[in-house]
Amino acid sequence: MKKNNLTGKDYERIEEEVTNLIEDMNIKYFPFNCFEVARLLNIEVKSYSSIPKEDQEKCLSETEDGYSTKNGNIYIIYYNDKKPLHRIKFTIWHEIGHIQLGHFEENEKSDELMEKEANHFAAYAMAPICLIFAYKLFDPFDISYQFDIGYEFASHKYQHYLNVRRWPSVVTKICNDRLQNIITFNLKEEIA
Repeated sequence: MKKNNLTGKDYERIEEEVTNLIEDMNIKYFPFNCFEVARLLNIEVKSYSSIPKEDQEKCLSETEDGYSTKNGNIYIIYYNDKKPLHRIKFTIWHEIGHIQLGHFEENEKSDELMEKEANHFAAYAMAPICLIFAYKLFDPFDISYQFDIGYEFASHKYQHYLNVRRWPSVVTKICNDRLQNIITFNLKEEIA
């Protein structure tokens, strides 16, 4: 039976993959631009509305949000440009995660596990827990505003923060995360 849940080591491996990607591309500022990262990785990114109508219908039958394919050595990410921008960014990061984590290669992982891995890749690329701790963003509104993510996603990140802070050794590891040493994150000013 195939494993369907992520372990602590899986989360660490995925976060390290994101950090290595950002470091290898010499990206210095947060938030990371998923379109730019895709371009640097030579991944084509196409909106549903930029393709012929019959292909749009095929895309929508695959998924409402987006998906990726491989054509020879070229990866293509298709995304639904009728979705809110924060959802589009999550979708693109999710698909970059599938590519970077080797999900297009033969493997023994279940589809469910690969989806969880790609979701964590996207979540970490968009709102790394180490930055939530470093900048003391301890409520969903702050997290949503500072990371420019949807409130529902920010609420999940806040729950993650609440769960993690119960484990001092994990908090120490997070607060020493390499990612916060290689990037600059300029907090937005408070809303009046």
